[in-house]
Amino acid sequence: ASTFNDSEGVLMVEISALDDDLSSKYITLSDGTNSKRIIIATTGTSNQVKVQVVDTSSQVEIFSTLSSITTLNKLAFSFKLNQFKFYVNGVLAGTDTSGTVPSGLNVLKFSNADNGVPFYGSAKQLQYFDSALTDAELTTLTTI
Repeated sequence: ASTFNDSEGVLMVEISALDDDLSSKYITLSDGTNSKRIIIATTGTSNQVKVQVVDTSSQVEIFSTLSSITTLNKLAFSFKLNQFKFYVNGVLAGTDTSGTVPSGLNVLKFSNADNGVPFYGSAKQLQYFDSALTDAELTTLTTI
């Protein structure tokens, strides 16, 4: 859309995995390649989720451990040059103050950009905001 802003924003999901099988499951905002992308994913560690920004190389990676990956959890990732915040269920899970945001982001997939690492789970909602939100807004957005 012409209103899409790839220099800053928030990607929010309310998701649950089908099981805690220690496999990665990706939701990706990309330029259609794996070279430029923002990822919200489960990891190979029990009940763990992460956000990652890749702009040719990894720029930001923040992890959080959930009480249960198989129940609905609200995750929001706010991204802006040198200002990255990961909120999980109403709580700030981590920040990073160094990194770039890839340009050309215009493809949203429930997988990696190349269709690998599909997301197997339930998605109650997915929201995108075209500007970074305040801490108070991110807390409200992700509170269960």
